Amino acid sequence: MHGYALREQSLPEPSRGQVCELLGSLWHGGLLRVVDSAGDDLLGFRYALSRPLGEITLYDVLLVTGGYLCFPKNAPVDFSVQYGPAGQRLNVLESMAYRFLSEIPVVEVVFPDKWQNIKEEAE
Repeated sequence: MHGYALREQSLPEPSRGQVCELLGSLWHGGLLRVVDSAGDDLLGFRYALSRPLGEITLYDVLLVTGGYLCFPKNAPVDFSVQYGPAGQRLNVLESMAYRFLSEIPVVEVVFPDKWQNIKEEAE
């Protein structure tokens, strides 16, 4: 595929917009960088990861794609103000979710059998 993530003709029309949106999110979120661009169509660009695959975590992907955990990174919510003692537990949950998601490389989920080899090559 000559470095292209996808070729336009390989996508059915309904998927095209979703893939463009995902590529845009990953690019603008700093997980992908544009290596070569032909025109203004995101599917015509050639991409590379902005850092090694083993360093990209689930939290990184969740953050740039607007995932569904409602714990804003840059505007921490103090749940205890609104929910009292239960809110204190929610604050702990929020902190733990960030911590654990930031320790799980995407490659470990996508390629679980190959993760050990990738990890050893990086060392």
